[in-house]
Amino acid sequence: MKIGAGVLVLMILISGALYSQQLDESKASQAVKNQLSKLRNEIQKKQYSFQVGYSEAMNLSLTELCGFRVPDHWQATAKIKNLGELKPQTLRNEGFTLPPIWDWREHNGVTAIRNQGSCGSCWAFATIGAFESLLKLKADTTVDLSEQHLVSCNEEGWGCNGGFWAFDMLVAPGAVMEKDFPYVASDVRCGGPYTHPFLLSGWSYINGEDEIPEVQLIKEAIFQYGPISAAVYVGTAFQAYTGGVFDKDESKSSGWLNCSAAAKEPNHGIMLVGWDDEKNSWILKNSWGPSWGEHGYMYIQYGISLVGYAAAVVY
Repeated sequence: MKIGAGVLVLMILISGALYSQQLDESKASQAVKNQLSKLRNEIQKKQYSFQVGYSEAMNLSLTELCGFRVPDHWQATAKIKNLGELKPQTLRNEGFTLPPIWDWREHNGVTAIRNQGSCGSCWAFATIGAFESLLKLKADTTVDLSEQHLVSCNEEGWGCNGGFWAFDMLVAPGAVMEKDFPYVASDVRCGGPYTHPFLLSGWSYINGEDEIPEVQLIKEAIFQYGPISAAVYVGTAFQAYTGGVFDKDESKSSGWLNCSAAAKEPNHGIMLVGWDDEKNSWILKNSWGPSWGEHGYMYIQYGISLVGYAAAVVY
């Protein structure tokens, strides 16, 4: 199909409006500018492979952005199965070799980038995102489901101050449409009653208990089940990321503002939608809007910053 120059310009303008990567750094606060300067000096000194810049996420504190917390009874919440004995093991038995690069964005397996705003509801976005991807892949339908329903209606006391995977709410009573309970980035009351047009069949941790599965097992789960929910440890470098391969292990660092002083537990819920062995990296989908990262995504090196913690699939 031949596209006229005027139409092409319009497409570029629309694309820029929807997917503008970085904001104008000259409009950032002095504190943010100072932070970016320090990060760039460290990146140059230690020869990291990523870039940092100004995005909407830089206007918020990490406390506001990070909301993943593991409940005391977390093991009891999952239908735990050893996926290594399910489909992934079947792949190996049949001699199947995973491709060196797999990206569900290229296979109609992801929905649009969202923005959690100043509410620590990353756990809800990672939960909903996995189900939305499942519906695209298994039912060939694109839907916008309500994260606010999980934030406001869960019975665990989770909300903008943090939470965990809420897949059981999608099993029963089921998901609520975004239009029926729009996201407001706040701990508003549940309200209702709501209709629940989509029910999740089930979910499972990839590796059972409080662990980060092996890279191969995560790959197999992503390939077989679609984009997965997982956690990662986030610090200021992650917050400021705008491109490249993120290779700074912030879970072992000090001297930067972190979400938790101990830096021993993951603090942010995300999705993993693929991998790239040439970059030795996962393809991470975030919920900080399209101005963060590479249009809302990140390449993050295997094995750093606790990435992959509590990885879970839906089916």
